[in-house]
Amino acid sequence: AETTGKLHPTTRSALDRMWTLQQADGAWNWLKCDWPPLESDDYYGAVFVALGVGLAPDGYADTPAAKIGMEKVRRYLMETTPPSLHHSVMLLWASLKTPDLMTTADREATIRELLARQRPNGGWSLASLGDWKRRDGLLNDPSCVPSDGYATGLVVYVLRRAGLPSDHDAIRRGVVWLKSSQRESGRWFTRSVNNDKYHFIANAGSAYAVMALEACGELTRD
Repeated sequence: AETTGKLHPTTRSALDRMWTLQQADGAWNWLKCDWPPLESDDYYGAVFVALGVGLAPDGYADTPAAKIGMEKVRRYLMETTPPSLHHSVMLLWASLKTPDLMTTADREATIRELLARQRPNGGWSLASLGDWKRRDGLLNDPSCVPSDGYATGLVVYVLRRAGLPSDHDAIRRGVVWLKSSQRESGRWFTRSVNNDKYHFIANAGSAYAVMALEACGELTRD
């Protein structure tokens, strides 16, 4: 989608294979390793599929297999409450590419909630997008967790895609935070909401940070 604009045959084969594993309720038996926000519930898998199909080039969403599968996904997402604001952000993103995933009212409510979660320094924190417990049983306390690359990058990117202009106050302050918070290593740090042994989420967070900056016109492609 970002290079040739064509769907590679191997990718098409993988997407077609995906539908053979879809459950009757419209979701998938997603990774449930108790590693939120990405590997803890079936909802994330369903909304991630919706996003992928919506982004796939060459009209993949209009193929027979995708049409049948996406009807089941729509039903699942409309009938199942997002388990966290994080998943609502993903649903908002997917809904921009695939119709009938989210009502206008729900989309506007999600945007308002995201704007309300912005921290005074302009960033967002992953801990504020869910109520996940750490491996030691303690809740992640949004009041004492700093802003991070994952939440700030994801929220800024999706809000821009949802129509907020780059000069919107919340977007502008988010960009300022991103530009001032990159580490010497090149990445943006995000603390794991699970434990402090591994912070793999920082890898995804760094990608979202770059995507957000590009969406705001702060980066140019060579």
